[in-house]
Amino acid sequence: MKEKGKAEEVEQNASKFFDKDLEPNLLPGEKIISYAKSVLKFDPFMNKKQGTSGHLFVTNFKVSFVTADKSSYEEVPSKSAIKRQRNKLIDENDIPLTNISNIYQCISGSKKKKMTSGNIVSGQTKYLELYCKDFQIHTFGFKFTNKEEGKAIVNAIVHHTFPTRADLLFAYDFGDCFQEQGGSEDAFPEYNCSKDWENEMSRQNCKGWRVTDVNINYNLSTSLSEYFVVPGQLLNSDLLQAAGQFPSGRILVWSFSLPNGISLSRISQVQQESEFKIFEVKMLSAIKQTCGNSIEPEVIDLTKCCPTVKEVQQSYEKLKELCMTVSIKEFVTNDLSWYSNLDNTQWLQSICKCLQTTDDVKKLMVNGKKDVVLKEEQSYDISCIICSLVQICLDPYYRTITGFQQLIQREWIALGHPFQKRHNLIAATEAEQSPVFLMFLDCVWQLMEQFPSCFAFTETYLTTLWDSVHLGIFKTFLFDNCHQQKKFLKEGRKLKQVNLPSVWKWNMQFSDDDLLLFNNPLYNIKNLKIAQGIKNGTSKETALVLRDKLYAKKLTELYRDDDKQLFYVNVEVLHPSYTSAVIKLWKQCYLRWNSPAEIIGGGNPSQYLQQCLLVEEIINLHHTMLKLQKKQSQKRPKSELIFQNDGLKSPTFLDSTYLTSSFPFTPNPTNQGQMNSFVYTPLSSYLQHSVIDYDYTDAVE
Repeated sequence: MKEKGKAEEVEQNASKFFDKDLEPNLLPGEKIISYAKSVLKFDPFMNKKQGTSGHLFVTNFKVSFVTADKSSYEEVPSKSAIKRQRNKLIDENDIPLTNISNIYQCISGSKKKKMTSGNIVSGQTKYLELYCKDFQIHTFGFKFTNKEEGKAIVNAIVHHTFPTRADLLFAYDFGDCFQEQGGSEDAFPEYNCSKDWENEMSRQNCKGWRVTDVNINYNLSTSLSEYFVVPGQLLNSDLLQAAGQFPSGRILVWSFSLPNGISLSRISQVQQESEFKIFEVKMLSAIKQTCGNSIEPEVIDLTKCCPTVKEVQQSYEKLKELCMTVSIKEFVTNDLSWYSNLDNTQWLQSICKCLQTTDDVKKLMVNGKKDVVLKEEQSYDISCIICSLVQICLDPYYRTITGFQQLIQREWIALGHPFQKRHNLIAATEAEQSPVFLMFLDCVWQLMEQFPSCFAFTETYLTTLWDSVHLGIFKTFLFDNCHQQKKFLKEGRKLKQVNLPSVWKWNMQFSDDDLLLFNNPLYNIKNLKIAQGIKNGTSKETALVLRDKLYAKKLTELYRDDDKQLFYVNVEVLHPSYTSAVIKLWKQCYLRWNSPAEIIGGGNPSQYLQQCLLVEEIINLHHTMLKLQKKQSQKRPKSELIFQNDGLKSPTFLDSTYLTSSFPFTPNPTNQGQMNSFVYTPLSSYLQHSVIDYDYTDAVE
């Protein structure tokens, strides 16, 4: 009897523990709006036959599922390490409202109804499917849920997912409570002052152009930042006179200059071409005078050589339909005609056009020595893509994390790409929606695939950046322009000063361990101190011998004369390929939640981890060599890669973290049946035959 009483007491204590903990973690300013008990969250691709029971909450920020499954509360050592890229702001079962693209309600049978703004649920919901902008699908069942609770929470989700006004976004509540920590962000240029533009012009050695203050208080254009760069020959009075003839006052704006003065700029189309052509001609003439170029600037109409905003959106919808599947049956059906279906989306064809236009612009500037002006209707969509890609190809600085972030801040944020409309953060029309920024990130990924050692960051960084667009709390991606951002920060909902973080403060979202996954080992090894000796010392001669041997064994035209650039020569200018045979689907971004498509133990993550391991071994061997030479003063440089950190190389983490092509975004298998059906590869297997010495007591800090 005593044992029975003790068991009942343990059960009661456990029940109290789980009842107490069944609440979501809340951010500053976040409030619970509605909740429902006994909700089922179904595991993907299990035909709604397997899931977890818990409570479903709706807050003014997210939909949050909190499980009562006791196994998830077991004190497993390094449990938090099983899934990498664990965001500090949201839990694994949290869905930001700004990340939801479509809501489908199933009342009975298999028929689904798409819910839109203004829809009210009156009956009982059987299933609810949330389709997200990161290509993930969440399915909830309400079979055991109280009818009134189920109806209330579904209505709350629909109502708060599609806000009709910007001031209904959670960012207004969050910004009212958010306290800025540290001053490091202040050093990051946001291009909202003349100094930031002048520093960038100085870095590029740009001469003849000037930073104008004609848009102070947004007197000229609410679409542009208060400061931007124009030809030195144009006076502010000239700019004011011309602004009225361009959409939203988007006149000619500088983007980039080569060391020889050749420039890249962008301009919108004049509103009445025949009558006001003189304003465009005057601006083009000013470029010629400013740059001292005898050749007329080349004007490229992007509407003729690149996809339109509407075409990007249409391709994106088809791509989502192809990649987002809810059942094995649907996956198999799509898989049978995968390549033709992918071709029909026209997504990869649009990427080809963007890369081809980028290459054409690059050749005009480098080979033709022509100033180039990109023309687009509003000059804040496709022109952002091409301007950014050209600079990435021409300037290695923009292939570093810092440079890349500054490029986005300048070309996309400061110069007014409408993130709020394009990503449907508030109820936007279909014509206004289009993931132009995603197409840019995809183009960058294609370049990284073609030039794997030229970028300091990884595809995980790009995917994480895309996810951050939909969190809805960063001032970087929340607004259509700087004017809208400034108005919010000054007034807010309560007409007082509020704060929002910048997305570039990555430590707000991720731990230092997770941030190591942003670093490219092939780039890092070139910039470590040990690599300098290879470039400048006797090892260079070894490289030349290796190159000569390759040429001696040349049997085909596989190796060209310019292949010598592969050997310890810094690649300054990238020459992108854009044929259909080269362009690939960005699987990590689009298929990471599609478990039937996962490669167990392989894919790009496997290659990445092997590269990280090789870099660690190179560092280790070099340090061992210095010890043998008794050069004890030499410090071993840190690699800043995944196997470097003490927490990541612990046996528990390495043995419990299994690799798939979706690493680091998907967790380990959730049930024993999955474990038995595949051969999974723990990260510890990468170290089985490694000679890495983990003693970092003498490492460079």
